[in-house]
Amino acid sequence: MKNIAFICFFSLIFLSCKEEAQKIIHYEFEGVKVSRCDLEKRTYLYYGECNNVLSIKKNVSLIVDWQFDDYLQASLIFHKDGKVQVMSGGGGKFKQISRKNKIYFKEYESPEYNRIMDQYAAPNDLNNLCYLFDNTQFELEQNKKFGSKVVITNELENAKICR
Repeated sequence: MKNIAFICFFSLIFLSCKEEAQKIIHYEFEGVKVSRCDLEKRTYLYYGECNNVLSIKKNVSLIVDWQFDDYLQASLIFHKDGKVQVMSGGGGKFKQISRKNKIYFKEYESPEYNRIMDQYAAPNDLNNLCYLFDNTQFELEQNKKFGSKVVITNELENAKICR
């Protein structure tokens, strides 16, 4: 009987503290890293590697709010100087939070955007572009299809600490 009470007690504590694990995505190209977490149709981008959702939100570089559009479509371009350019592909509202690091958002008119994207669509050595989508499985497939050399890794992190 004591064993059952003991098991029930710890099960109750475990279940009351359990939070849904958040997925963190890391993008890396030639040593430059960007970490991403998605919360409630907002994408938080952090310049560097971070595996803690709360830290990413606290030190966020750029936020993409795609609640209104209901989809995310963007690109990361990793430049040789270590800077990472974020370009909108049509989904989401982009907001630069920190200008202290090397990640930045630049909006283009349609002809200029198409010219830039056409460079990456043609078979060549340009492989420093990575597509971002709300559907991360589709994102992996598209980046593989277009020959991106940006390494994409996923991990789970529990953003809440039980006290």
